[in-house]
Amino acid sequence: MEYNHSHIIHPSSYSTQRLCDGIPLRCHRNPDVDEYDTFQRAHQHVYSIPPEEKDKCRRLTRTVWLAAFLTNDIRSWEKECGNSRSRSRRVTLQIRRTW
Repeated sequence: MEYNHSHIIHPSSYSTQRLCDGIPLRCHRNPDVDEYDTFQRAHQHVYSIPPEEKDKCRRLTRTVWLAAFLTNDIRSWEKECGNSRSRSRRVTLQIRRTW
C-alpha cells in the first residue's frame, strides 16, 4: 500500500521506550489539515449521541482535543525556541479560561 499523504519519521528522532520497536511511525504531510479533520469529526460525534450521554462525551472530547493540541504544539515549539515550558503553560491557562 502506498501512502500519499504521510511520511515516515526516522526512529532516532523519538523514543519508543522499547514498546513499539519495528513499527514505523508516520506523520501527515500537512498536519494542520489532519488536525482540523480530527477535531471536526470529534465535534460532529457530539451531535450524533443521545442527550443523556452528551456531558460525558463533551468532557472526553475536550480532553482528547487538549492532549492532541498540547502534544503537537509543544513538540513544534521545542524545535523553534529553546524554552517551551513557559509558552506551553500560557497556552494551557488560556484554554482553561475559555472552557
